[in-house]
Amino acid sequence: TAQIERRRRLWEPRNIKVLLEDDELEGNGDPEATYTRPLGTEDIEGIFLDRANLIFDVKPGAFENMFNLRFLKIYSSSYKYQYELCLRKGLEYLPYELRLLHWENY
Repeated sequence: TAQIERRRRLWEPRNIKVLLEDDELEGNGDPEATYTRPLGTEDIEGIFLDRANLIFDVKPGAFENMFNLRFLKIYSSSYKYQYELCLRKGLEYLPYELRLLHWENY
């Protein structure tokens, strides 16, 4: 995750998943034991997430520490498979600096 923290733009789905995923609950509702990861970083300015073949729950405070996030694009490059990002607990925060929000099938 140290490499993720230094980047200003993220577009690799697995790296974005590490930052945004709510790992408190597994699919059955039981706590999951995982490694510690950052809540977000101040340096990230853009996230471009292709959610094709990617399913996960977004934690409510996923964007809380991303004060400089200006571009957030969540889309699917596959029309055949339309996967969703789940917001089971809602979304608590979007950065004030956010200028572009593109979230397909929100």
